[in-house]
Amino acid sequence: YLTLDTSMVGVLSTDYAVGLYSAANKMNRIGLSVINSLSVVLMPRLAYYINNGEIEKYKSLLKKCFECVCILAFPIACGMFVLSEDILLIFSGKSYLPAANCSRLMSLIIIFIPLSTIACNQILIPFGKEKYQLVSTVIGSVSNLVVNGLLIPAFSETGAAIGTVVS
Repeated sequence: YLTLDTSMVGVLSTDYAVGLYSAANKMNRIGLSVINSLSVVLMPRLAYYINNGEIEKYKSLLKKCFECVCILAFPIACGMFVLSEDILLIFSGKSYLPAANCSRLMSLIIIFIPLSTIACNQILIPFGKEKYQLVSTVIGSVSNLVVNGLLIPAFSETGAAIGTVVS
């Protein structure tokens, strides 16, 4: 559902808005990929600890993972928020500077998505609770669809950014 927003901007707004949203979205996804790679790398080890009954080792590694994500996510999100215009100017050009507010809003997902990834990949999946992950994905998809449907016609790419953060 994290790509649904771009399609909805295209349908409910203009091509220019899609370009602005895409620039802001790509910028924030770079920070996300760095942080989420930590989660993916640790998933097999955490599952190993659970399968072998080494719950204390699991808890210790999960705590370290959470701390590392927080240590990375908060400064990256703050940097993205403060430097949105500069980063857009360097990577996308002057014509994409109107996407700065959208990028600032989306910098929040740099904090929320890695925490969600930890909850799903390091807690729910290793304990066999995939159905809860499915429920959260469905809720996120529906909320994204509804919020985007309401906000994109009025606020264009900014409405899509709000929908992404809400979902």
